[in-house]
Amino acid sequence: GYGVFAYGLRNPFDFDFDGDGRIFAIDNGPQACDEINLVVEGEDYGWPSPRLSQDTCERRDGEAAIGYVAREGHEPAQNGSTVGPSSILYLTDGLGRLEGPGAVVCEVNTGRLRYHQLVEEPLSVEASYTLAEDCFTDVIQLADGSLLYTTQSSIERLTAND
Repeated sequence: GYGVFAYGLRNPFDFDFDGDGRIFAIDNGPQACDEINLVVEGEDYGWPSPRLSQDTCERRDGEAAIGYVAREGHEPAQNGSTVGPSSILYLTDGLGRLEGPGAVVCEVNTGRLRYHQLVEEPLSVEASYTLAEDCFTDVIQLADGSLLYTTQSSIERLTAND
């Protein structure tokens, strides 16, 4: 049979697994509050429950995100801050000089490919770094550790040393 695994997400275009089987997903807000989530079976992630205020992304109901992504110079809860996360890749060991674990997120609205360094206690985004400025919709990792990501007209390679 089949059934709903988790609900309350708004446009979760992609998800990925870590080595322990945990699911990480991106979620697009309508005008603000784009999220990185740890998805747990049976949990509600709050959409379309209203936000507690215009100053916060926290929803009246639902699990909190482990991190928020926003346009440069914007707070995540600010209208117009949405970056349009289109792909997520979980990296256990990081990428080159960027320590792991982390999540690489492609942003279709800004073109940024970002590395979000994660910490475990509590699980959250600790820091974020821009890897590229021309990502469009997808990112994957090859066996040699390099990343491939799509632009609007090509597939680009990013090595751990770039």
